[in-house]
Amino acid sequence: MAKKANSIASVSPSEVYAGGTLTPISVADLKDNEVAINQLLNHHNIIQQELNAERLKNDQIEKELTISKISPLVAVLSAVVNIIGTVLIAVGTSIDRDDVAWLFWLLLISGIVCLFCANVATIFYTSISKWLVG
Repeated sequence: MAKKANSIASVSPSEVYAGGTLTPISVADLKDNEVAINQLLNHHNIIQQELNAERLKNDQIEKELTISKISPLVAVLSAVVNIIGTVLIAVGTSIDRDDVAWLFWLLLISGIVCLFCANVATIFYTSISKWLVG
């Protein structure tokens, strides 16, 4: 049974340029051969564009990985700030408002601000992280 000859479409560049199974191309073959040099440069440019696209994908994946590493930290900090805010509100509401009204309002407003910041942090941390990471 005769072996099928490789068609031009199925030949990879490494089989030609890297001295593979086909007759390797030498510098002497390329000298004064404008078509071969253009083809080699076109192939190089295509590979360079593919490499740049892969680098962009890699950079995006690294950013997403950095953001996902921040997620547990944000969750723990948010939980701690929620607890602090809840305690501030609880202590503020248990204070007699007639004696120290300013302290009541200070603790109440501080607790509300803590709760608000903790909840906003958990909602918007991915957007903020993307902005910080770049």
